[in-house]
Amino acid sequence: MARYPGATWLPITHNVGGRRTQTIGFVLHVQVGNGSLHGYFDNPATGASSHFWAAKDGRLEQYVDTDLTAWTQGAGNASYVSVECEGYPSEAMTSAQLVNVATLLDWLAGLYSFLAVGPVAHGMHGFTPHCNPDGSPDPAWGNHTCPGTLRLAQMPAIVAMAQPGPGPEQGEDDMDAVVLSDGTIVSHFRTPNDHYIEVTRKAGTQGTAMNPTNTSVVDLTAQWPGFEAAG
Repeated sequence: MARYPGATWLPITHNVGGRRTQTIGFVLHVQVGNGSLHGYFDNPATGASSHFWAAKDGRLEQYVDTDLTAWTQGAGNASYVSVECEGYPSEAMTSAQLVNVATLLDWLAGLYSFLAVGPVAHGMHGFTPHCNPDGSPDPAWGNHTCPGTLRLAQMPAIVAMAQPGPGPEQGEDDMDAVVLSDGTIVSHFRTPNDHYIEVTRKAGTQGTAMNPTNTSVVDLTAQWPGFEAAG
């Protein structure tokens, strides 16, 4: 059984295929809606499913063992693990979603021995969107433009966070947050793969959706004072 330790395990009994013979990558999807997809995917009338669901607020649910086939992206089902991300194509992913998808990518790449690179073309090893990497639909993969232009543009940042690299030393909780005089919240944390991430949210943007204008996610790994390359 392959279950991600950072997700809530909520197995579905419908819309699940057999064991895959190979796993070569990870596919990004957009939900086009809000709220957990567990009930929707566990309905036999739906005819669809995904391995994971990533909420805007940082919740992560796993519905299908990653060794088994979820019904998510047509011809890509046989070789890829999938994640549905809460929200709409007109919304960028939140900082919590970016971190969850990046750590998932890192875990899957290690588990199935593919590189955390992308966005790659369909059929290649790595991280890919439901649509083609240029945003055009792939008829063999369901003919969708999912996850949309905004989220396609965030994929390189996800890959950067998933690729291992040295980071600064931190305390046991590996996270800090500072509230500036104007209400802006600046948080720092280290991902499991030793990247040091800064998330800045201006006042009034701490809700469920991320406003790309008012929220930024920056990888500070190579910029932190005292940074030393791994020997």
